[in-house]
Amino acid sequence: MDSDKEMINIPISKELEPLLKDLFEKDNISKNVQVMSSIMLFLKKRVTFARAAELSGYPLNNFGDALNKLGIDWMEYGEQEYLDDIEVLKSFQQK
Repeated sequence: MDSDKEMINIPISKELEPLLKDLFEKDNISKNVQVMSSIMLFLKKRVTFARAAELSGYPLNNFGDALNKLGIDWMEYGEQEYLDDIEVLKSFQQK
């Protein structure tokens, strides 16, 4: 995770530990919860694909891979999200 970001602690049931342990990052429950939270925000249309990737701490292609790993077709999102993501990609090209 990015060390420059302020973090919060959230208690999680011990029963979830083995289920969360190796979802995306081996033996990194905190990162796995971060990625899953970002995925849920994207699926609920609270954030764009690009913003969800940023929140997960993954580059865009790795975030897409995480969605694919879960069987989620990440291309199913609205026109506005698409336009937002195009703007983000354009901003990367200008750098």
